[in-house]
Parts: sequence; structure tokens; C-alpha cells
Amino acid sequence: MTCEDSSQPSTVIAHDAAFALVASPSNEYPGLLSKLRTARVAPLDNPADALASQAVTVEAGLSILVVDDEFNIVELLAELLEARGHRVTTAINGLIATSLLHSNDYDLVITDFMMPIVDGITLVQGMRASPRLAAVPVIMASAQYDVIATAGAELVQVALRKPFAARALYAAIDRCTSLRARSAR
Repeated sequence: MTCEDSSQPSTVIAHDAAFALVASPSNEYPGLLSKLRTARVAPLDNPADALASQAVTVEAGLSILVVDDEFNIVELLAELLEARGHRVTTAINGLIATSLLHSNDYDLVITDFMMPIVDGITLVQGMRASPRLAAVPVIMASAQYDVIATAGAELVQVALRKPFAARALYAAIDRCTSLRARSAR
């Protein structure tokens, strides 16, 4: 699927009935959020209302660290999560994320697998080695899903294959918060 009003070809990376994450081949996509509104899969008057009415319930008010080296993905995930009432901090690689994790408390980490400097697996291995961070749930996303299943299956609570729908992300967050609640009892 491509975004028809774009001046250059764009690829839909993730979508649901309200939003589509689109990226140009150069990963520099000016006016991303306005393009998202025109690249909707279904015509909706208010995408936020459509997301709020979905059947998947996500615990609101989580502090979430989103880690991805692709700015467009970070921007969209932050917007989707903030629209649901979460507090979002972003990092463009695992090194920055590690620094943030050691100076802040997060309820959840959503990370890409393949990133420069420090990749997602190395980031999560460091978290699991730290007594303070070991219990923080992690959602890892990648187009290289098989690698996550092989190398990181025991490290992460949920692995998502890119592209993924927003609904799949919300379900993954719900699963992570449910698992964390059960382990806290």
C-alpha cells in the first residue's frame, strides 16, 4: 500500500483503522502527522475516538521508553501512546536508552531490534543484568522477527513483527501490564 498524495513513493509500515505509519525510502518524511491523517485506511472524522473505542483495553498512565533509530517510527509511536494517556520518553539507540533507564523509572520499554551503537538485544541483556531493571517488561519489534524469536525470546515479554498494527501494539502493552501485575502479587 502506498500513500497516494506523497511527492515520492512511501511505504506503509504499520496501520490500523485510524492511522498508517508511512515512510519514504530516505526515512525523512516531512509533515508526517499530516500525511498520516491523509493516509488513513478508513475515513474517520476523529482518529482518537476510533482508537479509544477499540476493544483492546490498555492501562493508561504508564511511563514508557520507546527506542528506535527511525525517527518516523518513534514519532508515531509516541503520538499513539500519548493519545492513550501514557507518558513517553524516546531514544534513538540503545546507548541513550541505557542512560535513560539508569536515571528514570519506566513501566515498559518498547524497542527496535536493529539499531546502531547498541542494538535491542544488547539493551535488554543489560536490563536483565541490573537488579533494578530486570523486571521491567520489554516489547521488541523488528522486521527480523525470526532473530528475536531465536536470540531474544527469553529476554522479552512480547515480540512484534514489523509492520504491525496499532491494535497489536495495544494488545502487547496489555499483555505486558497483565504479566507484571500477576508477578507483583
